Amino acid sequence: MSVLRRKSTSEFVFLNCRGKPWSSNAVRIRIEHLRKNLGLAGDLCAYLIRHAFGTNAIVNGVDVATVAELLGHTSLEMVSTTYLHLADQKTHLNDAVERATAIKRRAATA
Repeated sequence: MSVLRRKSTSEFVFLNCRGKPWSSNAVRIRIEHLRKNLGLAGDLCAYLIRHAFGTNAIVNGVDVATVAELLGHTSLEMVSTTYLHLADQKTHLNDAVERATAIKRRAATA
């Protein structure tokens, strides 16, 4: 199944029906409606969704510079201080070691 997409010339992800970017209040209201209608946690907010996106990107191996750009940061410092707390996640580190050594192990067993 193919999805028809218009090429957007906007720097914004969410545009209203008039082609204008959503205000922060519009985003807040939309998330509030989704939270209530879907029975999501009462403390869910745009910031938590943004933070989850950044955290998941880091855990899934997206480099810090790309995460910073995706989140709209002009430097790596914010991402480094906010999202790199993931060093405590041993699973993430173990997966990184597995990926880093996969070629060497395959060559040794061949």
